[in-house]
Order: sequence, then C-alpha cells, then structure tokens
Amino acid sequence: MTNLARRVPCCLACVALALTIAPGGCRRASDGESASTQPAAQPLERRAERGPVRMSVRLNKDRITIAEPFELTLEVEAEPDVDVTMPKLETSLQQFSIRDVREQSPRADQPVAPRRVWRQTYLLDSFVSGKFEIPGPEVRFTDRRRSLDSTTTRPAIASTISTEPLPIEVNSLLEGEFDPTKFNDIKGPVSLPRPRSYAIAAWAAGAVAAVLIAALLVRWYRRRRREADIVRIPPHQWAMMELERLLAEDLIGRGAVTEFYYRLNAILRQYVELRFGLAAAEQTSEEFLRALQDDPRLPLEHKPALRGFIAACDPVKYARYQPLHEEIENVFNTARDFIVQTRQRERDVELAPIEAAA
Repeated sequence: MTNLARRVPCCLACVALALTIAPGGCRRASDGESASTQPAAQPLERRAERGPVRMSVRLNKDRITIAEPFELTLEVEAEPDVDVTMPKLETSLQQFSIRDVREQSPRADQPVAPRRVWRQTYLLDSFVSGKFEIPGPEVRFTDRRRSLDSTTTRPAIASTISTEPLPIEVNSLLEGEFDPTKFNDIKGPVSLPRPRSYAIAAWAAGAVAAVLIAALLVRWYRRRRREADIVRIPPHQWAMMELERLLAEDLIGRGAVTEFYYRLNAILRQYVELRFGLAAAEQTSEEFLRALQDDPRLPLEHKPALRGFIAACDPVKYARYQPLHEEIENVFNTARDFIVQTRQRERDVELAPIEAAA
C-alpha cells in the first residue's frame, strides 16, 4: 500500500497533464493548413530614363526558397546613334549562383529602328537564406546624335543610367517545421470541498482508477509524441535540406574536403534510393554503376550525370586527390541539378539524418 500511496500524486499529475494537452497541446497542422503564413511571391520591376535611354530591371519573383531558381532581366532601349555598353552583373551577384546567362543585342545588319533594345537575362538561385538587395545595375552609354538642325555637329556625350536596388527574400527550407515539444500551459488542479466520507471513498477508488488511466494515457501520449516527431517531406526537399546543412558546416573552409565529398556522395545516393527505389546507399561505386546501366527506373538522360558525379567523387574519397575549387563547385552543382531536374512530389519520406555511403 505504501508504493500505491506514493504513486497516487504522480498518477493524478499525469491525468492533469494528459487532460490539459490532449485537446490541443499536441495538435499538428492539418493537411490544408500551411506551416507558413508567408505571402506569395510577386514580380518586381525598377525603371529609369535618362535622355535617349530607358532601362528596366525585373525579377520574376521577389521571394524564393533555398535552391529555387529565379530570373533577373535587364533591358535597355536607346535611340539610334546612341551606343550602349551593358554591364557585367557577376560581381554584384556574389550572394547568388549564376546558372545561366542569355544576352540579346541589336544586330548591325538590321534596319534602323526608332529604338534599339539590349537585353540580359540571368537565371539565379541561392543556398543562403535571408533578405538581400540586388544593386541597381549601371549602364554606360554614349550619345552620338547630331543636333536638331542636322547642320552642326556636337561632341559625343558619355553618361550612365541606373535604377534603385531590388529587394529579394530567400527562405530556408528548415524554417516552419513543426515543434512537438511546445505544449499549452498546464493549469493547476482546482480542489472542491467534500465531506470526509466522500473523500475517503474517492481516494480509495481513484487510486486504483488513476493508475490504470495514467498508464493508458502515458502510453497514448508517448505514441502521439513519436508520431509528432516524424515530419514527412518529398525526397527532393529532404535532399535540398541536407545540402543546405552541409554548406552550413563549411567543411571546405575548414579544410575537410574529403569529408565534404563523402557527405555529398551520401546525400545524392540516399536521394536516388528514396526517389527511384534503387539500392544506391549501401552499394560500392562499381556495384552502383553496374546496376545503373540497365535499370529502367532512372531515366536514360540522367544516367550520364550520375556516372560523372561518381567518377569525380571516387578519386577524392579513395585516392586522396585534392580537387581545385572549381572542381568542388562543379561536383556540388551536378548533385544539386540532378535533384532539381528529377524532383517529384508524389512520395514523402521521413526526415532523418543520414550516414555517409561507401
């Protein structure tokens, strides 16, 4: 009876805890409920005009997530006899990765138009979250137009034109995850006066009932807690989050190049296994390449990228090869592009850390 008496306060506390958290303390977001209240991305544009030149700078979206591509377009219009020198934006876009650049300039053999157009389009993404400003580009031009009466000449006038900066927000994939450790506040029990006979009977019956109820509630609560700890996400989103974590550890900056390659190789192999059902994580490179050769689950156009990725990783992992910085960027971009190009939202996986594959 002594042990039972010691358990009674604990059991009652468990009952109070369970009754407090059961209705709403552990409620997870429903399927239709978004974990984030961020507004939708919107296009953004800045314009400027100076003399015979007009320019515009456009973002196709002002808010992105990590590794999500977006476009920056610079367009300049000028009158005939005005020479325009388009800027190189690589130096002002250091916080972003440039994945593609397309340029368009007026052709010399084209008929003279009222206005000529120059255009640059940058395809960008970022692996660093935060709020950034893209500086307004500066365009140089030289005005060689004649005077209005066309009888006198005037010296060429060199000038510049620029726009205001363009803000953009990069949201981390790690933000907005459900936190199963946050519960509603627990309120203290309220005692009501009862006759002594009722109190004795209540304690006698409650002692037995509380033990059984508390045991059931604790078991139920632990099961709910384990379920709440599981976050299900698409394979490509899991892989992007692992790449973000890998970059945040700055292994290259700390000189741990081999470990960086091991981790990067493990992430991509695990993604291949989750996305396509291929047993890639536990296979050696030779076994994986042999299985990859004839397996129809992986589209044919993506197989060369995987072969090149493994060929770049193995010398660093096993032969102590020290890659150049450009080689490190290339192998990382190969893994990232493969994930982006093969992403699929139909399957979910449990979010969990991974071990480096062989």
